[in-house]
Amino acid sequence: MPRRKIVDAWMETHNVRTLRFDFRDDPIDFKAGQFIVCEDTFRGYKRPVKRAYSIASTPQQTDFVDITIKRELPGLMSARLSEVPIGYEMEVSGPSGKYLYEPSRGKKVLLLGAGSGITPLYSIALYILKEKLPDAKVMIYYSVKTPDDIIYENIWPQMMQEFPDFQFNLTVTRARPEEWNGRHGRISSDWIRETAGDVSDAVSYICGPTPMVGAMEDVCRQLGLPEEQINTEKW
Repeated sequence: MPRRKIVDAWMETHNVRTLRFDFRDDPIDFKAGQFIVCEDTFRGYKRPVKRAYSIASTPQQTDFVDITIKRELPGLMSARLSEVPIGYEMEVSGPSGKYLYEPSRGKKVLLLGAGSGITPLYSIALYILKEKLPDAKVMIYYSVKTPDDIIYENIWPQMMQEFPDFQFNLTVTRARPEEWNGRHGRISSDWIRETAGDVSDAVSYICGPTPMVGAMEDVCRQLGLPEEQINTEKW
């Protein structure tokens, strides 16, 4: 398994960090939605610890790979990746995974995410938009607990300005009215119908905690999506 150097890193929220791995010596070829596996040694553990992380960057970017990590206690790897300095090296393998987007799946794409589950959806959305696929329509519905938990907060407005057909919808589930003047509550089929109309012909990608993914599968069925058009990634 090759070792890769972290060449840049930045905070997305108070507990979410994006890291950039250097692939310039061997450019990576992957599909939007796939993941890499990070491996490192830890004191007290006989074997290296491995963890899979969705790729946040797009397939058009082959010299570097970005991953976005939420620090989860007592997670060994997420804690390390939240703290390691630029220049740190670890073993990285991949890409891997069958949760991926290809244009043959459909041009109308419904992306449903919660928390750090937005990572592969961001990659899928940016890939489609940058490819300028004819007749493509990308819709994101993103749920977070509080306004402080919005990952890529400054990027979404830039994407909406650059790509007029891109639709980004945000809802917050645990904020008081005085803390958030946007939408409150969970993602629902009624909300999607109100903002996107008929999406029964869309291909859907869902990513988030297991209970959320199950709920969003039901939402997709309520919207009339056939089972073969519903793709899920959960943890």
